[in-house]
Amino acid sequence: LGDILDTPGIDGFDIGTWDLAASMGHAGNAGHPDVQAVVKTILAEAHKRNRVIGYTLSNFEQAQDRLPSGYRRLSLSFNGVTAAALRALGDQIPG
Repeated sequence: LGDILDTPGIDGFDIGTWDLAASMGHAGNAGHPDVQAVVKTILAEAHKRNRVIGYTLSNFEQAQDRLPSGYRRLSLSFNGVTAAALRALGDQIPG
């Protein structure tokens, strides 16, 4: 982890939580406590090195959890936000 975070010329990283979960034997469960423990370690080590860790949000509500957790760059998933908007639109169609 230290070698990755100390790569010269790179100061921003994303954690592929779904890939991490799969590699840890928890495919489809990025919220598993073991996975989240590793995420916390990554965030702490990145913070010590003044590195930016980013996260791609599926919805706006996730921002409320991610910012206090130490993520410093947030982006919105086009697919996630579009799907939510389409569901909301569909809910308004009668019958």
